[in-house]
Amino acid sequence: LHSHAPQTDPRSGLPTSGAPILERTSTGEQESTAVFGEMYFDLTDRVQLIGGLRWFDMERDQVGNLKIPFVNSVPIGGVPGPQVSTPRAFDDVTMKLEGVWRFSDDAQIYYQYAEGFRPGGVNSQITPTIPLFYEPDTTESHEIGIKSAWMDDRLYANFSVYNIIWHDLQLGASFTNQFNGLVNCTERDEPAKSNGWEVEFTFQVTDAVTVGANYSDMNSRWEVDPSSCLTPELVASLSDPLGGFAGQKMTGVPDSSGSAYLNYDFNLNDISGYFRADVVYQSEVPVNQMRVDRNIKNPSYVMANARLGATRGNYDIALYVKNVTNKVANLSFFNTFQQENRVTPSQPRTIGLTLDVRF
Repeated sequence: LHSHAPQTDPRSGLPTSGAPILERTSTGEQESTAVFGEMYFDLTDRVQLIGGLRWFDMERDQVGNLKIPFVNSVPIGGVPGPQVSTPRAFDDVTMKLEGVWRFSDDAQIYYQYAEGFRPGGVNSQITPTIPLFYEPDTTESHEIGIKSAWMDDRLYANFSVYNIIWHDLQLGASFTNQFNGLVNCTERDEPAKSNGWEVEFTFQVTDAVTVGANYSDMNSRWEVDPSSCLTPELVASLSDPLGGFAGQKMTGVPDSSGSAYLNYDFNLNDISGYFRADVVYQSEVPVNQMRVDRNIKNPSYVMANARLGATRGNYDIALYVKNVTNKVANLSFFNTFQQENRVTPSQPRTIGLTLDVRF
């Protein structure tokens, strides 16, 4: 990673010939090894038990060089020079347990317990207050659902509810006005939870027409005050308060999302063709910044895509249109010291052609 920020003309916004206001390089390395497996046991002809284990070992390192601190200010941008971080290794064993009851030939109920693991890593210690590394965080998830088939397997319908508990949650913290680091919620157990439900269906209307849809409703929230997650010494070293409060929704998580599609297959002489149209929905994202005074909600959006394709022999050709209505959607939203009201917009309407050849 090479960060280079030139000086700009305040009127035109174009770069000038002056010295840059920031220049920094950073190189990250990662090596990982994993072994995993699952076992299935039929308790009866309709009840099945499933168990799985996964072991992994990961080593991460990051080496940086701050050539010019932000706006040439050491208090804001850190001390110039190499930032060599100590390599850090992480390993863990996670498991999955599942029970399935096929109470009819066309339907089953299941319960699943699963553990999740997000690796830790190494921070660039540009200032002495930034921790050298951050630890992994883990999750425990419980899910209950039903899967079913109807109308001679022309209709598939599934429904599930879930609850996820976080441990040692990773979160970003500001140590200067320029640089952040990742830290862990070590002082409070189960600092955050997520729960919700999902539904999906697929329906073969005719031999040529298939439709489908899915919808998710989710509630991800802090169970504690985020600042209470950190040691008093770590809180005192921050340049900017974490913000947030118990009961606040998690950053960047929408209340709901969903999608729907229609697929039509056809044949013309020796050409097999298809037409597919889909829409994607995301509700409002209520929290994009934990600090209430900086938080700006991300509006909901609906986007549509279409694709017309044909296959003949070893050749596939398709015409596609992404974002058919040319919807301007905010895919992400930031409002921080350097990223005031920064939006990552959706890709504008894009029309293209693909050609695939199989050998």
